[in-house]
Amino acid sequence: MKQPRWNWILLLLALLLLCSCGSGTQGEPQASPTPQADLPPDQSTPAPQPEDGPAIVVHNLANFSSGRAWVEFSYEGESARRLGCVDKAGNLLFSFDADSIRKYVPFENGAAYVRDTEGVLYILNDMGQVLTSSAELPFTGIAAWGDGYFLVYRNQEGYDADGFQFLILDQTGQVVKELNSTDCTLTSWEDFQTIVAYEGQNNVAGYCGGGVFPFMKPDRMSFSGSSCAYVFYDVKTDASFELECSYPQTFGQVEDGLCRLRMNGEDVLWDFQTQTGNLTELQALKTLVQSEHKDVAYTCGPMSNGRVVYTFYNSYESHCEDPIFTYAYADKTGIYPLEAYREYLSAECSAEMAFDEIEDRLLLRFVGGDGNYYLAIIDHTGNTIMEPIKCDFNYSSSFFRCGRFLAGTEGQVTIYDTDGTALFTLQDVGGSSIREYSDGAAIVDDTRAVDLNGAPLFTQIHTAGAQELTLSSG
Repeated sequence: MKQPRWNWILLLLALLLLCSCGSGTQGEPQASPTPQADLPPDQSTPAPQPEDGPAIVVHNLANFSSGRAWVEFSYEGESARRLGCVDKAGNLLFSFDADSIRKYVPFENGAAYVRDTEGVLYILNDMGQVLTSSAELPFTGIAAWGDGYFLVYRNQEGYDADGFQFLILDQTGQVVKELNSTDCTLTSWEDFQTIVAYEGQNNVAGYCGGGVFPFMKPDRMSFSGSSCAYVFYDVKTDASFELECSYPQTFGQVEDGLCRLRMNGEDVLWDFQTQTGNLTELQALKTLVQSEHKDVAYTCGPMSNGRVVYTFYNSYESHCEDPIFTYAYADKTGIYPLEAYREYLSAECSAEMAFDEIEDRLLLRFVGGDGNYYLAIIDHTGNTIMEPIKCDFNYSSSFFRCGRFLAGTEGQVTIYDTDGTALFTLQDVGGSSIREYSDGAAIVDDTRAVDLNGAPLFTQIHTAGAQELTLSSG
């Protein structure tokens, strides 16, 4: 039967439509052409770079903290010194006349403070803007600071302990808590004067990290070594609680709700959430060591990765050369002895011994049987991760910083990771000195910074767009 002409016309249109869709395999996505705007730029004609500002001579580059570092410098051809702030790309963000500033501290959580030559304190954000000052608020001085919080004090009536008021400021310069010295105090009045004298040194009685400030109860202060009451104020939760601690007390860094406190004469790992500590276990371990040795003392390292390290040694012998009796680490779950290289460890070398912040690695520094210093790495079970390497005492780290440590001699310093892999040497980066890592960077020759693998963070400091500021309040 003869088909109608319109059927042939429809069939022809369908074939034309199929051809226009391409001839790819069914179900396979077809590549669409890349829009011209998404194509990479022509590599033969690099994009123009903005003109940089005037060149500078760096006199001292401070350690990085919270992505910022103070830098003392002068412009080329000029003798006047300036104090500026750079980011990790090497951009100079702002600067002040260095002659107008007597003291400055690292940035933490976007805030820092400086004191000018007139004695005025200025709290700054990380772009150099003044958040508040001792002339504006006002306050007399800064007793403690950290993590972007500032504990300031001001005298109300006279120069006695009862006449002081404490204010806690946050990283915006706002007052988040007011406390009177009649309700609580940092320490005795004599120790408070010491805090004032050593302003900004994070006195152990002024801040213990994690947004937690410890205060003594004035009616419970003791100077005989017996227990006394402390009030702990947590800025982040706006909550306070009391604990019985020993005087003089020891406060370690608060980390994940844990803190090192001295209770009944022992450095206890305390859990703020459960309000429990390892005092009983610690005393049991000390009693066990004392059953085998006389005159036992111990040191306690800093908080790190939820752990502290205890080192037991002979308190009346030269513990610089004599081996320790035992050492152990403690966490929330208990206290666990370690035996790796115990016969070589000494209290002096292990006083700051700490686990890496992230990895399960403990850096050991000890004196070998040949009298030389060595570094080794173990895990929490005592398994050797890195065999001992020889080093000089003055050119070796005592603990990890940013997953890195230094080991070597005066002529050759090598930077290693937590597995003991050698990453680069000081000679590789063309330096004569290198500081410990901080905020993922190490300072070489006090003037330039390298990253975790030894590559320069920046090859020059870019001064275009830097703000030249003058300190002022109100």
